[in-house]
Amino acid sequence: MPYANVNGIKIYYEVYGKSTGLPLLLINGLGGTCNDWGPLPKMLSKDKKVIVYDNRGAGRTDKPTPPYSMDMLVRDALGLLDCLEIRSCTVVGISMGGMIAQHLALKNPDRIRKLVLGCTTCNFAALVCKSPQVFSWLVSWMQPFPQEQNKRKAIEKHLSLSFSRSFPSKHPKKFIEFVSNAMQIIQPIEGFVGQLAAVMEHNLCNQLSEILSPTLVLHGTEDRIIPLEEGVKIAERINRAQLITLEDCGHLFFLEHPHQVVGLLNRFVSG
Repeated sequence: MPYANVNGIKIYYEVYGKSTGLPLLLINGLGGTCNDWGPLPKMLSKDKKVIVYDNRGAGRTDKPTPPYSMDMLVRDALGLLDCLEIRSCTVVGISMGGMIAQHLALKNPDRIRKLVLGCTTCNFAALVCKSPQVFSWLVSWMQPFPQEQNKRKAIEKHLSLSFSRSFPSKHPKKFIEFVSNAMQIIQPIEGFVGQLAAVMEHNLCNQLSEILSPTLVLHGTEDRIIPLEEGVKIAERINRAQLITLEDCGHLFFLEHPHQVVGLLNRFVSG
């Protein structure tokens, strides 16, 4: 298994494709792992190198004692790029990964050639304070799962909020597959609390105008975790950012319509 010694921890990562062109770094959300991208990395790697990794506190990456900071998560990403000898790349950040990507683009503009921000926000703490739905979603992920049956039910409830309302009934086999995958790796509470501490300090709404990288903002119209208005707010604040809304998609829009998302990303990267 590939690991990189970065920023005092071991980070698990995977590389797809062998193209010598501009690489693509995918940064996942709260509790997300390499496995949670679905078919996206392989689909994108047909003509480019794609790197995915488990953030500090999740998956097969080390889970040091919290709290974590956003600066730690940013330095983890930069350290991985350094280990892989990648000078610049396109960054695709989803949810918490989109928050990390915003900081990367502001602090290291020379490393981020293009930027994709999906289902994310510029101020997570403010969003939690005004949205009972987001708070409920976070609390549901922190509950212990003493029995296998209770664990499955809890994960089903958690994931049902992450998709559009119709997705579980329209695509029951896919939904069951996502639930089964989520049951394989449960993030320890220490890792979750550490990541949550980092995102709660994320507030860049007044600094987004300083981002220089060409930016694409993607957001599902039925996102119940981070509402579409948050994506609109980001796109309005970044100079010449392009906003594309995905109809009938929830928070995990890239799993609901991977082919559409791959098409959008390929056009943006090559454009």
